[in-house]
Amino acid sequence: MQRFEGKRVILTGALGGIGQAIADRLSAEGARLGLMDRAETGCVPGVKSVAYAGADVADEAAVADAVASLADALGGIDILVNCAGAVKGEDLDHTDPATWRWNVDLNLNGTYNVTHAALPHLLANARSAIVNVSSVNAVMAVGVPAYSAAKAGMMALTRSLATEYAAKGLRANAVLPGTIRTSAWDERAERTPDVFEKVAGWYPGGALGRPEDVAAAVAFLAADEAAFVNGAGLVVDGGLSAGHHRMVADFI
Repeated sequence: MQRFEGKRVILTGALGGIGQAIADRLSAEGARLGLMDRAETGCVPGVKSVAYAGADVADEAAVADAVASLADALGGIDILVNCAGAVKGEDLDHTDPATWRWNVDLNLNGTYNVTHAALPHLLANARSAIVNVSSVNAVMAVGVPAYSAAKAGMMALTRSLATEYAAKGLRANAVLPGTIRTSAWDERAERTPDVFEKVAGWYPGGALGRPEDVAAAVAFLAADEAAFVNGAGLVVDGGLSAGHHRMVADFI
């Protein structure tokens, strides 16, 4: 299925585990990709991209230049996927003001910076779409409070974009992943070798998600078949936020 044949897509965080899976999925469905990540140069294995731009999304000037370069290479932008993100600060006791600013600058302000730069290109089309990769942390407290607050802010930004620009043909939605096993977990796994077994126990199905699960959700929201889906947050968490299955089990 070639849902993105001829579509021009900018994807941030393209070199991360989830970002690579999204690039692979959209490319396989015909998208022309402009990739962005912090590294000066880069490529996603197996993905033929039109262009790559190295920029830290927290750097407003660098982002403006990168988006302009990618839009020029693509000949415009039809779809923007904001996937760049990272986390610091396990709890409030380990979150000082600098840590708080780091999380907000990268995860929330970074999404705004890229979106602000891409908006004129998106609005030049009769139909366009933004998909933001938020987190289940936006809707429930599961640690990493600064990151969670930034991801909740991303949801508010998504709803503002959806309502303000719908009449101009732009849709904006978000994907809220649960625990996805990527290299971002490597450091924690070194400290706690059985961390994945512990975390999986909180999921009703007893398993963690894969980057491909998030990529499938992003592809749906970005595609024209989701034309009447706007301002939504699609939770991709295996049922984690649906209820407290472990608590229920204690009463049975």
